[in-house]
Amino acid sequence: MLIEMIEKISGDTAYFEAVLTSEDLADLLSDAGLRLVRAWGGYRPSTSDLEKLNDLFRLRPEIEFCATEPGQLGSLPELQRVSEAVSGCFGEGLHDLKALKRLRSLGLTEADFTALPEYADTLEELSLSGRISKKSGACLSKLTRLKALSLSGTTLESFACIGKLKLTSLYVYGNRPNSPAGLEALSSLRELRVKNNSSWTDFSFLTELSSLESLCLEYCAKLRTLVPLDTLHQLRYVRLGNCDSLEDLSSLRSLTADCEVFATGRKLLQAGIAYEYSPKTGVAEWCREASPNLPTELLARRREPS
Repeated sequence: MLIEMIEKISGDTAYFEAVLTSEDLADLLSDAGLRLVRAWGGYRPSTSDLEKLNDLFRLRPEIEFCATEPGQLGSLPELQRVSEAVSGCFGEGLHDLKALKRLRSLGLTEADFTALPEYADTLEELSLSGRISKKSGACLSKLTRLKALSLSGTTLESFACIGKLKLTSLYVYGNRPNSPAGLEALSSLRELRVKNNSSWTDFSFLTELSSLESLCLEYCAKLRTLVPLDTLHQLRYVRLGNCDSLEDLSSLRSLTADCEVFATGRKLLQAGIAYEYSPKTGVAEWCREASPNLPTELLARRREPS
Protein backbone atom coordinates (compact mmCIF):
# COMPACT_ATOMS: atom_id res chain seq x y z
CA MET A 1 0.00 0.00 0.00
CA LEU A 2 1.43 3.38 -0.98
CA ILE A 3 1.75 5.92 1.81
CA GLU A 4 -0.66 8.70 0.87
CA MET A 5 0.72 11.10 3.47
CA ILE A 6 4.22 11.02 2.02
CA GLU A 7 2.93 11.26 -1.54
CA LYS A 8 1.40 14.58 -0.57
CA ILE A 9 4.78 15.79 0.69
CA SER A 10 6.59 14.86 -2.51
CA GLY A 11 4.32 14.49 -5.50
CA ASP A 12 7.00 13.06 -7.81
CA THR A 13 8.06 10.30 -5.38
CA ALA A 14 6.27 7.09 -4.37
CA TYR A 15 7.26 5.53 -1.04
CA PHE A 16 6.00 2.09 -0.01
CA GLU A 17 6.28 0.22 3.27
CA ALA A 18 4.21 -2.89 2.53
CA VAL A 19 3.61 -5.41 -0.25
CA LEU A 20 2.88 -3.80 -3.62
CA THR A 21 -0.42 -4.93 -5.12
CA SER A 22 -1.47 -5.02 -8.76
CA GLU A 23 -3.62 -1.98 -8.01
CA ASP A 24 -0.56 -0.15 -6.67
CA LEU A 25 1.32 -0.97 -9.87
CA ALA A 26 -1.56 0.36 -11.97
CA ASP A 27 -1.56 3.58 -9.91
CA LEU A 28 2.18 4.01 -10.44
CA LEU A 29 1.90 3.43 -14.17
CA SER A 30 -0.87 6.01 -14.49
CA ASP A 31 0.93 8.72 -12.51
CA ALA A 32 2.47 10.89 -15.23
CA GLY A 33 4.41 12.98 -12.70
CA LEU A 34 6.12 10.04 -10.99
CA ARG A 35 9.92 10.22 -11.08
CA LEU A 36 11.20 8.14 -8.13
CA VAL A 37 10.20 4.95 -6.28
CA ARG A 38 11.70 3.61 -3.05
CA ALA A 39 10.91 1.49 -0.03
CA TRP A 40 10.27 3.30 3.24
CA GLY A 41 10.23 2.73 6.98
CA GLY A 42 12.68 -0.17 6.93
CA TYR A 43 10.51 -2.25 4.61
CA ARG A 44 12.47 -4.85 2.60
CA PRO A 45 10.87 -5.37 -0.84
CA SER A 46 9.90 -8.97 -1.56
CA THR A 47 10.61 -10.85 -4.78
CA SER A 48 7.01 -10.14 -5.81
CA ASP A 49 7.50 -6.42 -5.16
CA LEU A 50 10.64 -6.33 -7.28
CA GLU A 51 8.93 -8.19 -10.13
CA LYS A 52 6.17 -5.60 -10.19
CA LEU A 53 8.70 -2.79 -10.08
CA ASN A 54 10.60 -4.38 -12.96
CA ASP A 55 7.40 -4.23 -15.02
CA LEU A 56 7.06 -0.57 -14.03
CA PHE A 57 10.59 0.27 -15.17
CA ARG A 58 10.10 -1.62 -18.45
CA LEU A 59 7.04 0.48 -19.28
CA ARG A 60 8.24 3.72 -17.65
CA PRO A 61 12.07 3.79 -18.11
CA GLU A 62 12.25 7.44 -17.00
CA ILE A 63 11.40 6.49 -13.39
CA GLU A 64 14.30 6.14 -10.95
CA PHE A 65 14.63 3.53 -8.21
CA CYS A 66 16.38 4.29 -4.93
CA ALA A 67 18.04 1.13 -3.60
CA THR A 68 17.97 0.72 0.17
CA GLU A 69 20.14 -2.40 0.57
CA PRO A 70 22.40 -4.72 -1.48
CA GLY A 71 20.82 -7.42 -3.63
CA GLN A 72 17.78 -5.51 -4.89
CA LEU A 73 18.98 -4.82 -8.43
CA GLY A 74 19.31 -8.46 -9.50
CA SER A 75 15.54 -8.62 -9.99
CA LEU A 76 15.34 -5.31 -11.87
CA PRO A 77 17.04 -5.88 -15.26
CA GLU A 78 14.75 -3.32 -16.94
CA LEU A 79 15.86 -0.55 -14.60
CA GLN A 80 17.72 2.33 -16.30
CA ARG A 81 17.87 4.98 -13.57
CA VAL A 82 19.07 4.14 -10.06
CA SER A 83 20.54 5.76 -6.95
CA GLU A 84 21.47 4.50 -3.49
CA ALA A 85 19.94 5.61 -0.22
CA VAL A 86 23.22 5.20 1.68
CA SER A 87 26.70 4.02 0.78
CA GLY A 88 26.95 0.30 0.07
CA CYS A 89 23.48 -0.33 -1.39
CA PHE A 90 24.98 -1.69 -4.62
CA GLY A 91 27.18 -4.31 -2.98
CA GLU A 92 30.94 -4.56 -2.77
CA GLY A 93 32.62 -2.95 -5.76
CA LEU A 94 29.18 -1.92 -7.04
CA HIS A 95 28.73 -5.54 -8.09
CA ASP A 96 24.92 -5.34 -8.19
CA LEU A 97 25.06 -2.87 -11.08
CA LYS A 98 26.18 -5.67 -13.39
CA ALA A 99 22.54 -6.77 -13.59
CA LEU A 100 21.56 -3.48 -15.26
CA LYS A 101 22.47 -3.82 -18.94
CA ARG A 102 20.80 -0.55 -19.95
CA LEU A 103 21.90 1.67 -17.08
CA ARG A 104 21.62 5.33 -18.08
CA SER A 105 21.54 7.29 -14.81
CA LEU A 106 23.35 6.52 -11.54
CA GLY A 107 23.61 8.21 -8.14
CA LEU A 108 26.41 7.24 -5.74
CA THR A 109 27.20 8.25 -2.15
CA GLU A 110 30.68 7.84 -0.66
CA ALA A 111 31.37 5.06 -3.17
CA ASP A 112 34.50 3.42 -4.53
CA PHE A 113 33.61 3.23 -8.21
CA THR A 114 36.92 2.11 -9.69
CA ALA A 115 35.15 -0.89 -11.26
CA LEU A 116 32.33 1.17 -12.73
CA PRO A 117 33.77 1.57 -16.27
CA GLU A 118 33.76 -2.21 -16.67
CA TYR A 119 29.96 -2.47 -16.72
CA ALA A 120 28.63 1.04 -17.24
CA ASP A 121 29.29 1.58 -20.94
CA THR A 122 25.72 2.82 -21.37
CA LEU A 123 25.90 5.39 -18.54
CA GLU A 124 24.91 8.93 -19.55
CA GLU A 125 24.20 10.63 -16.20
CA LEU A 126 26.21 10.34 -12.97
CA SER A 127 25.59 12.01 -9.61
CA LEU A 128 28.32 11.78 -6.96
CA SER A 129 28.33 12.98 -3.36
CA GLY A 130 30.79 12.67 -0.49
CA ARG A 131 34.30 11.30 -0.53
CA ILE A 132 35.92 10.36 -3.85
CA SER A 133 39.26 8.55 -3.84
CA LYS A 134 42.02 9.47 -6.31
CA LYS A 135 41.59 6.13 -8.08
CA SER A 136 37.85 6.59 -8.41
CA GLY A 137 38.29 10.14 -9.70
CA ALA A 138 40.68 8.93 -12.37
CA CYS A 139 38.04 6.45 -13.57
CA LEU A 140 35.71 9.27 -14.60
CA SER A 141 37.76 9.73 -17.77
CA LYS A 142 36.75 6.21 -18.87
CA LEU A 143 33.01 6.93 -18.81
CA THR A 144 33.07 8.05 -22.42
CA ARG A 145 29.28 8.16 -22.94
CA LEU A 146 28.70 10.41 -19.94
CA LYS A 147 26.69 13.55 -20.77
CA ALA A 148 25.65 14.89 -17.35
CA LEU A 149 27.75 14.99 -14.18
CA SER A 150 26.72 16.22 -10.72
CA LEU A 151 29.30 16.69 -7.94
CA SER A 152 27.73 17.47 -4.57
CA GLY A 153 30.09 18.05 -1.67
CA THR A 154 32.72 15.71 -3.11
CA THR A 155 36.47 15.54 -2.46
CA LEU A 156 37.41 15.45 -6.15
CA GLU A 157 40.81 17.13 -6.42
CA SER A 158 40.86 18.20 -10.06
CA PHE A 159 38.71 18.53 -13.15
CA ALA A 160 41.51 17.13 -15.32
CA CYS A 161 39.84 13.72 -15.25
CA ILE A 162 36.74 14.97 -17.08
CA GLY A 163 38.40 17.26 -19.62
CA LYS A 164 38.04 14.81 -22.50
CA LEU A 165 34.42 13.91 -21.82
CA LYS A 166 31.67 15.29 -24.04
CA LEU A 167 29.64 16.61 -21.12
CA THR A 168 26.61 18.76 -21.87
CA SER A 169 25.61 19.39 -18.22
CA LEU A 170 27.73 19.94 -15.08
CA TYR A 171 26.65 20.75 -11.52
CA VAL A 172 29.23 21.53 -8.82
CA TYR A 173 28.10 22.03 -5.22
CA GLY A 174 30.76 23.01 -2.66
CA ASN A 175 34.41 24.01 -2.74
CA ARG A 176 36.02 20.98 -4.37
CA PRO A 177 37.86 20.92 -6.62
CA ASN A 178 39.27 24.17 -5.19
CA SER A 179 40.06 25.46 -8.69
CA PRO A 180 38.00 25.41 -11.89
CA ALA A 181 41.14 24.68 -13.94
CA GLY A 182 40.28 22.10 -16.59
CA LEU A 183 36.71 23.18 -17.17
CA GLU A 184 37.77 25.27 -20.16
CA ALA A 185 38.19 22.00 -22.08
CA LEU A 186 34.46 21.22 -21.90
CA SER A 187 33.58 22.75 -25.25
CA SER A 188 30.36 20.70 -25.52
CA LEU A 189 28.96 21.97 -22.20
CA ARG A 190 25.50 23.51 -22.57
CA GLU A 191 24.52 23.86 -18.90
CA LEU A 192 26.74 24.84 -15.96
CA ARG A 193 25.62 25.32 -12.37
CA VAL A 194 27.98 26.13 -9.49
CA LYS A 195 26.56 26.57 -5.98
CA ASN A 196 27.90 27.24 -2.47
CA ASN A 197 31.46 27.80 -3.62
CA SER A 198 33.84 30.01 -1.63
CA SER A 199 37.14 28.94 -3.18
CA TRP A 200 36.99 29.86 -6.88
CA THR A 201 38.30 33.33 -7.73
CA ASP A 202 39.01 33.00 -11.45
CA PHE A 203 36.03 32.46 -13.73
CA SER A 204 37.84 33.23 -16.99
CA PHE A 205 37.29 29.63 -18.12
CA LEU A 206 33.73 30.63 -19.00
CA THR A 207 34.89 32.35 -22.18
CA GLU A 208 35.96 28.97 -23.61
CA LEU A 209 32.57 27.29 -23.16
CA SER A 210 31.33 28.18 -26.63
CA SER A 211 28.29 25.85 -26.50
CA LEU A 212 26.99 27.16 -23.16
CA GLU A 213 23.25 27.92 -23.10
CA SER A 214 22.58 28.19 -19.35
CA LEU A 215 24.89 29.59 -16.65
CA CYS A 216 23.91 29.54 -12.99
CA LEU A 217 26.33 30.76 -10.29
CA GLU A 218 24.79 30.81 -6.81
CA TYR A 219 26.41 31.67 -3.48
CA CYS A 220 29.83 31.96 -5.12
CA ALA A 221 31.41 34.09 -2.39
CA LYS A 222 34.54 35.24 -4.28
CA LEU A 223 32.93 36.12 -7.59
CA ARG A 224 33.58 39.87 -7.89
CA THR A 225 33.14 40.48 -11.59
CA LEU A 226 32.01 38.35 -14.48
CA VAL A 227 34.24 38.00 -17.51
CA PRO A 228 32.87 39.28 -20.85
CA LEU A 229 30.53 36.71 -22.30
CA ASP A 230 30.43 37.98 -25.87
CA THR A 231 31.97 34.73 -27.18
CA LEU A 232 29.06 32.69 -25.83
CA HIS A 233 26.61 33.14 -28.67
CA GLN A 234 24.32 30.31 -27.52
CA LEU A 235 23.80 31.71 -24.01
CA ARG A 236 20.10 32.16 -23.21
CA TYR A 237 20.00 32.14 -19.40
CA VAL A 238 22.29 33.69 -16.77
CA ARG A 239 21.64 33.56 -13.05
CA LEU A 240 24.04 35.18 -10.57
CA GLY A 241 22.25 34.47 -7.32
CA ASN A 242 23.42 35.70 -3.90
CA CYS A 243 27.02 36.16 -5.01
CA ASP A 244 27.86 38.56 -2.19
CA SER A 245 31.16 39.92 -3.58
CA LEU A 246 29.72 40.64 -7.01
CA GLU A 247 29.83 44.37 -7.73
CA ASP A 248 30.48 44.79 -11.45
CA LEU A 249 27.76 43.90 -13.94
CA SER A 250 29.30 45.57 -16.97
CA SER A 251 29.98 42.22 -18.66
CA LEU A 252 26.23 41.77 -19.07
CA ARG A 253 26.36 44.36 -21.84
CA SER A 254 27.64 41.76 -24.28
CA LEU A 255 24.66 39.44 -23.88
CA THR A 256 22.13 39.11 -26.66
CA ALA A 257 18.61 40.48 -26.34
CA ASP A 258 17.06 37.02 -26.02
CA CYS A 259 19.15 36.08 -22.97
CA GLU A 260 17.28 36.00 -19.64
CA VAL A 261 19.33 37.47 -16.78
CA PHE A 262 19.04 37.60 -12.99
CA ALA A 263 21.71 39.10 -10.72
CA THR A 264 21.73 39.78 -6.98
CA GLY A 265 24.12 39.74 -4.03
CA ARG A 266 25.03 41.61 -0.86
CA LYS A 267 27.21 44.29 -2.49
CA LEU A 268 24.71 44.84 -5.26
CA LEU A 269 21.89 45.24 -2.76
CA GLN A 270 23.98 47.60 -0.62
CA ALA A 271 24.40 49.74 -3.71
CA GLY A 272 20.69 49.49 -4.38
CA ILE A 273 21.19 47.30 -7.41
CA ALA A 274 19.46 44.14 -8.44
CA TYR A 275 18.91 43.21 -12.03
CA GLU A 276 16.33 41.09 -13.80
CA TYR A 277 15.68 40.91 -17.51
CA SER A 278 13.25 38.63 -19.29
CA PRO A 279 12.97 38.71 -23.10
CA LYS A 280 9.46 37.28 -22.81
CA THR A 281 8.08 40.31 -20.98
CA GLY A 282 10.68 42.94 -21.82
CA VAL A 283 11.25 43.63 -18.12
CA ALA A 284 14.43 45.42 -17.07
CA GLU A 285 14.22 46.38 -13.42
CA TRP A 286 16.71 47.79 -10.94
CA CYS A 287 16.21 48.50 -7.26
CA ARG A 288 17.43 52.02 -7.89
CA GLU A 289 16.98 53.71 -11.24
CA ALA A 290 20.08 55.90 -10.96
CA SER A 291 22.49 53.02 -10.51
CA PRO A 292 26.14 53.89 -11.20
CA ASN A 293 26.60 50.39 -12.60
CA LEU A 294 23.64 50.56 -14.94
CA PRO A 295 24.76 49.46 -18.43
CA THR A 296 22.79 51.65 -20.83
CA GLU A 297 22.99 48.94 -23.48
CA LEU A 298 20.83 46.75 -21.30
CA LEU A 299 18.04 49.27 -21.15
CA ALA A 300 18.25 49.58 -24.91
CA ARG A 301 17.13 45.96 -25.06
CA ARG A 302 13.80 46.79 -23.45
CA ARG A 303 10.92 45.46 -25.51
CA GLU A 304 7.26 46.21 -25.52
CA PRO A 305 5.15 43.26 -24.37
CA SER A 306 3.70 41.39 -27.33
